[in-house]
Amino acid sequence: MLVENMQRSDLSPLQEAHAFQRLLNGNATQADVARRVGVPAATVQQRFLILRLDPEVQALYGRNEKPGDGSAGAGHRRRPERQRGSPTWSPPAG
Repeated sequence: MLVENMQRSDLSPLQEAHAFQRLLNGNATQADVARRVGVPAATVQQRFLILRLDPEVQALYGRNEKPGDGSAGAGHRRRPERQRGSPTWSPPAG
């Protein structure tokens, strides 16, 4: 069921990341997850990087918005305030 849900095109990158995490928790490797879902291993790796970002930045990915330059790879190493410091980023309303 999880794999079928992953193949829907309307999942946000954050939803994909959480789904990949559930598959990985089942004792699989990132490469196993990529093969099972039918995506490149680099996609799985990028989604896992999203999970390491500040929660406010993760929320942008959950809404299909790209924070800053859209690169989760560079942002995960920054302090949370630097992740949010992009000129195009603004805090979620509410």
